[in-house]
Amino acid sequence: MPLSLSVLIITVLALYGMFIGVSRILTGMHSIVDVLGGALLGTAMVVVHWGWGMSAMEGWLANAPMSMPIYAVGGGLLAVAAVPDPSRPCPCWEDMIASVGAVVGALVGSWRHGVRDIVVERANGVVVEGVEQLSWTAVFIRLLIGVTVIYFWRHFMKRFCYRLLPIIYQSWGITPLSPTFKPEMPPQSPDQLTPTIYKLPRWQVKSVTSMIIYAGIGWWATDGMLVLCQLIGI
Repeated sequence: MPLSLSVLIITVLALYGMFIGVSRILTGMHSIVDVLGGALLGTAMVVVHWGWGMSAMEGWLANAPMSMPIYAVGGGLLAVAAVPDPSRPCPCWEDMIASVGAVVGALVGSWRHGVRDIVVERANGVVVEGVEQLSWTAVFIRLLIGVTVIYFWRHFMKRFCYRLLPIIYQSWGITPLSPTFKPEMPPQSPDQLTPTIYKLPRWQVKSVTSMIIYAGIGWWATDGMLVLCQLIGI
C-alpha cells in the first residue's frame, strides 16, 4: 500500500476516534478524564501490540490446536464474568460485552483463515492475494458486500436470539422478572425490540445477544467475508 494512502487512512481513523471522544464529552456520557484516559490506554495497547505482541500472537494462532475456538469463547465468557455488575443501567456495560464478543470472533476468524490458511497456502507455494493487489472497484464491492452482510446478520440474529434465548432460559428453569413470557417474534424493528428480563444480572438476553452478534461480526470481518468474496470471485 502506498505510504500516502496509509497516512490518509490512519488520519481518517484517528479523526473518527477523536470525534467519538468529543461527542461523548458534549453529550455528558463521559468526562474529559474518561476520554483522555481511554485514549491513552488504547494508544498504549496498540503500541505494545504492534511493537512486541503481533508476531507472538500470529505464531500462537498459527500453531494453536483445533480446540482454539473453545479457548477463545471460554476466555471471552470469563472476561465478562470478571467485570463487576454496573450499579445502574450503563451503555458502557453493553459496549464492553460487544467488544469482548468482537475480539472472540476476530480471534477465531484469524485462526481459521487469516493465519492458518495463509500459512498453509504459502508453504505449498500458493500466491496469497493481498488487498494492495485488488483494484479500487474490487475493494469498493467488497466493502459494500461486507456492510450489507453485517447489517442483515445483526438484523436476523437479534430477532433470532430474542426469540430463542427465552425458550432456552425457560427450559433451564430460569424464570423471567416480567409477569408474562412471550417468545413470539415481536413486530418491531430490531432497534425497538425489548427482550424478556430474567433474574440474571450479567447474562440477560440482551447481553448474550450482543455478545453473539458482535462475535459474528468479528468472524465475518476476519474470515467469513474473505471466504464469501473468494466464492463469488471478487
